[in-house]
Amino acid sequence: MFPPSLTPTLFLHLADLKANPKLANQLAILENSAFTRSHAKDPQKWNVPSHRFPTTQHLLDLVGDSGVMAIILDEVRNDELDDALLVHAPSHDGDGATKGKLVACSAVIPWSGGWEKEGAGTETGWEVKAVAVDEDEMYLGKGIAIKLLADIEKYLIDKERVVTKGISRYAQENAALDVDRGILNLWLLVAEDLNGEYWRRRGYSEVRRKTCSWIWGCHTSFDMLTMRKQVLFNIE
Repeated sequence: MFPPSLTPTLFLHLADLKANPKLANQLAILENSAFTRSHAKDPQKWNVPSHRFPTTQHLLDLVGDSGVMAIILDEVRNDELDDALLVHAPSHDGDGATKGKLVACSAVIPWSGGWEKEGAGTETGWEVKAVAVDEDEMYLGKGIAIKLLADIEKYLIDKERVVTKGISRYAQENAALDVDRGILNLWLLVAEDLNGEYWRRRGYSEVRRKTCSWIWGCHTSFDMLTMRKQVLFNIE
């Protein structure tokens, strides 16, 4: 068996997913598998199996008109897998399509506040949601999630840079302070006992915490964390 041949991270909008129901279905399957694996750490407390997306429509609703789905495919699996497990997606450069096994994904949507909309209207940035990696040993624990997250940061910095350039020019034209750096705010809502420590290692810090009961497939209660990572970037 050959080692994985991973695509660059591909960023798909809602229209891409609607036009590719097979891919949308595989995304939901991968997400549900990853969430079940996470909950299996403590099956007395968490639902097993866990259905993060009961239907593909739930996944499409999450991405919405303003979000994107970041995915990574393994192209080397093409000759080894049944066609039902292969997906097609727009290529990295937008010219043509690429085919492979879906091995990692994450949704990225505009931040709209915490679970009960805490901070809505005052906090800005992007929320990273439902990061998932295939459970096969050739993918799990091999840094694929870290690569995915790094590519998401770069993608969002490029988006924010366009906006921040306009603000910088306005400030300079109006004799305000020179603005040469921007800040990207990345947000998460996580269960402390499942993956709080993982995200701290990824550079995220706790902003708020609340005790929640009987949600997210929990049979008892858990601490939900609102976490944030701030990334400085040069405008030019």
